[in-house]
Amino acid sequence: MKARPSIAREHHRCRMEYSGELAKHSSHIGSRLSPENIASEVDDTIAVFLARHAASDLIHFLSLLRELLEERGRGEAVRVLSGRLDTLMPTAAIAKSRGS
Repeated sequence: MKARPSIAREHHRCRMEYSGELAKHSSHIGSRLSPENIASEVDDTIAVFLARHAASDLIHFLSLLRELLEERGRGEAVRVLSGRLDTLMPTAAIAKSRGS
């Protein structure tokens, strides 16, 4: 039986594979000022990603996107992305709320 790739390895693979899209979408999202515009751009980004790539990579892509926006000091965009990630990964949201 083939072993499943580690989460860190998958995260790295996605960083390399989607580097151009990460730069483009972090710029687009980061340039939005209102929470509504940020949320709309995030939703558009998710739709574009899912139309082009494997849904199994979406969590990694959004996590990497959140990291880039955090590095740029785009707090509202980080909050919106964190909310989307919590929705996609409910067990992560539960663990975070419990302080784990």
